[in-house]
Amino acid sequence: MGPSEVLVAVLICCLTVQFVKLLWKHRRLPPGPLPFPLIGSLWRVGWKVRQDTLMKLANSYGNIFTLWIGHTPVIVLSGFEAVDDSLTDNPEALSGQPMFPVFKILGNEKGIMFSNGKTWKQQRHFARSTLQKMGQIKMSLEHQIEEEAAQLVEAFAREKGRPLDPSLPIMHSVSKVICSLAFGHPVAVDEKALHELTEHISTVTKFRGTAGEIEKIDSTTTFDEDNLVQVIFDLFAGGTDTLVATLSWALLFMVAHPDIQEQVQKELGSALSPSKLVCYEDRKRLPYTSAVIKETQRFSNVILFGAPRVCVDDMNVLGNFIEKNTLVIPDLCSINLDPKLWETPRQFNPNHFLDKDGKFIVRDEFLPFGTGSRACLGKHIAQVELFVLFTSLVRAFTFRLPEGVKEVNTEPVIAAVVHSCPFKLCAVPHWLQPTEDQGWRV
Repeated sequence: MGPSEVLVAVLICCLTVQFVKLLWKHRRLPPGPLPFPLIGSLWRVGWKVRQDTLMKLANSYGNIFTLWIGHTPVIVLSGFEAVDDSLTDNPEALSGQPMFPVFKILGNEKGIMFSNGKTWKQQRHFARSTLQKMGQIKMSLEHQIEEEAAQLVEAFAREKGRPLDPSLPIMHSVSKVICSLAFGHPVAVDEKALHELTEHISTVTKFRGTAGEIEKIDSTTTFDEDNLVQVIFDLFAGGTDTLVATLSWALLFMVAHPDIQEQVQKELGSALSPSKLVCYEDRKRLPYTSAVIKETQRFSNVILFGAPRVCVDDMNVLGNFIEKNTLVIPDLCSINLDPKLWETPRQFNPNHFLDKDGKFIVRDEFLPFGTGSRACLGKHIAQVELFVLFTSLVRAFTFRLPEGVKEVNTEPVIAAVVHSCPFKLCAVPHWLQPTEDQGWRV
């Protein structure tokens, strides 16, 4: 037997041993596709991930199944019952953050998003308490969002109905709100944004102890400049891209469904004064508009899967034992597209959030901001921004396809955040009032 034959024989033996080990470990986990050495069970997923990829596997293996990524088992939670039972009923047991290499690079195990243990608990508590204090002065923050909405309307109006990419001005407005949260005042976001952001973070790190926190604490605390900078990064990472994607989808859906856009505008026209800025309190008088926003979040699925979690303790989910240190992924899309929960899950239908009398209803199975111990901290702020920015734009403009474009492309681009394909639309003035400087204001 030559060297090449020996090498092949050794390789086959090694793969066989690995395969047997996988089968032995597989027997103690929830059911799932058969894993193979090196590739795991990704052969059942395919090269192109779609919104319903994991849902199809759940149809074969149940709502709690095991998917192998290489030699690492991942427990997938599919459907509202499985997600709610694990994340809501066992929040602490499933609060761990996996430390993938890319996460270590992004967060260095500091801040909120990419940390664990004492660091995560202290930084999350700090962020939650800070946001709660801001909630006590929420009128100031909400007023600023209202002003940003007016400036966003003016930015759209300056295009005078010409085709524009809406994501760019939306990104500017959303980023300025996050800047206010992080630095206490809005920052102009343009081509110099990265430089300005770096300068402001530097200012924060040099602003030691002014508020009494950082220098008057014990040596075991995690409150330091590195964590503070990382928390600011987390605010931007969690509060911009998802919001921009959702608002862009909302405008695209208005173009795709002009009848729904018209019904929103009729409700706005009858419920709101044309001389008054839109505020978050107006949602109580705008059930259909509120339903359209919620349906946008459901149907766009900008977050297909919840953040990966690691079990910090052994746990049992719907009769399935999951041991400590196991990686778990909640499939949020399986909730949003579940035909048992939604009348027409594959269609954009605001009636999913309306009762028979046209009143807005809260759906417990609607989890756009996640649930459990690692749910989105900025939920309220995001809700205010979504409502005020969307409502202000649709009240001011009718959104249409550019001349010569015949079809609306609603095919999603699957990534960490699900965006629409790049598109342009025309914002035709619908309800604007000129200002003294020849600008436009709602």
